[in-house]
Amino acid sequence: MDARVGFVGGVNIVDDLSGHGAGRPRLDYAVRVEGPLLADIYPVVHRLWWLVSALSRKERQSGFHPPEVTAAPAGDTTAAFVYRDNFGHRHDIETMYLDAINGARREILIACAYFMPGWRMRHALMEAASRGVRVAIVVQGWSDHRIFQQASRVLYGTLLDHGIEIYEYERSELHAKAAVVDERWSTVGSSNLDPFSLFLAREANVAVFGEPFARELRDSIDREIRDGARAVQRLLWRRRHWLKRTAGWIAYGYARLAMGIAGIGRRWS
Repeated sequence: MDARVGFVGGVNIVDDLSGHGAGRPRLDYAVRVEGPLLADIYPVVHRLWWLVSALSRKERQSGFHPPEVTAAPAGDTTAAFVYRDNFGHRHDIETMYLDAINGARREILIACAYFMPGWRMRHALMEAASRGVRVAIVVQGWSDHRIFQQASRVLYGTLLDHGIEIYEYERSELHAKAAVVDERWSTVGSSNLDPFSLFLAREANVAVFGEPFARELRDSIDREIRDGARAVQRLLWRRRHWLKRTAGWIAYGYARLAMGIAGIGRRWS
């Protein structure tokens, strides 16, 4: 807004009174940004709107001049803007997550609407759990993409076997894309940990370095897990009816086919 304030997150413009959990707002996160980080955010947003305008053949208003970014310090928080596109920043968000996960010493807490990470990230999470890091992931209990949800559940067994905690959020629809590591590093943005966000879509996150913000975000996610989510129990999950397991593998095959058609299947494996 006027090159003074930026918002980065996953919040959609949507009627929160419809769908699952009617009357309860969807759970999501966004951050308001002021200060030097706007100098990184504004050009990316400006280029995107320039591209949209060019493709739709719409012209700018005559005499329009973009405002200068207000980048004077606005606080004492250190943060970075990380985005993904199909040109010079194809793996930036994935690399950001991997660096944070690989450096974790105590806890990794992730809230992710669409969770289907590739092998590199799954391996990093399992490796973290094996060295004693608590890894907890909250995902959708109800999803507007049921086939994708069934496919992502195929990964539960291996993750649970490695000591990773999985919670399905049931109080309303989860749409969050946030994470906290060791109450010192955190991120909020638009990118899910799934192949389409990490390898195909245009996404953006803010990574924040500092305990106050990380602690506030962790407390929020932890509260939602405690009050609105159901823990996936490893033994009960292994004993699911064979029809449910079969449906999951069929959905998983369909998702892999879709990834192959999109040209991202090999990078995800």
